Amino acid sequence: MCFSANASFAASGVLTVVGAASVSQTKTRRGLMYAAVPLVFAVQQLIEGFLWLTPGHGAMSTILAYGFLFFAVILWPSYVPLAVFLIEPDKDKRQKLIPFVVLGVAVSVYAASTFLLAPIGVNNTLCCHIIYSFTMPLKYAVGGAYAVATCGSLLYSSRYWVRTMGVVTLLSLGLAYFYTAISFVSVWCYFSALLSTLVLIHVRSQRNKHEDRKI
Repeated sequence: MCFSANASFAASGVLTVVGAASVSQTKTRRGLMYAAVPLVFAVQQLIEGFLWLTPGHGAMSTILAYGFLFFAVILWPSYVPLAVFLIEPDKDKRQKLIPFVVLGVAVSVYAASTFLLAPIGVNNTLCCHIIYSFTMPLKYAVGGAYAVATCGSLLYSSRYWVRTMGVVTLLSLGLAYFYTAISFVSVWCYFSALLSTLVLIHVRSQRNKHEDRKI
């Protein structure tokens, strides 16, 4: 498997189309945040595409790396559980999703604070991989909390296609780490970005249910 600027730009283009379709077909305001997941991934992949094209140690490379890591490490742990919480129809499950949201926000705040206190580095000169380097105290505990907040909230949902996305995202986590631990952040985000196309399937399934009730 090879990753490159073209792969990131292609993923960004596909996800923009998928995300636009998801958002346009969403019937409720509460569903917009989840429906927009592919669009957010499209921006993230666009940033990484440009990162492939910049020198490995320049100022622009650093700015783009911070931009990518904002999405990958700071935004997603809060965004995913909150989006799942908003679309959960079961009141009991919705209440039990609150700890996932709180955990995700805690991970986001912690990650943001570490980026403020320590510089990050990026190596985009290797073939097929971008390696992000940054100091993250208690990184395994934080990584576990990240996985619980994101994958756990998806798996806990009562929505079939949301749970399905949780399963495949968790599997992709293991695959990405096994495939190349050193560039895990970049690889897992790429897998997750492509898997976010399942969001459109979820949106369409909910739309079809809504139309069936109207008949």
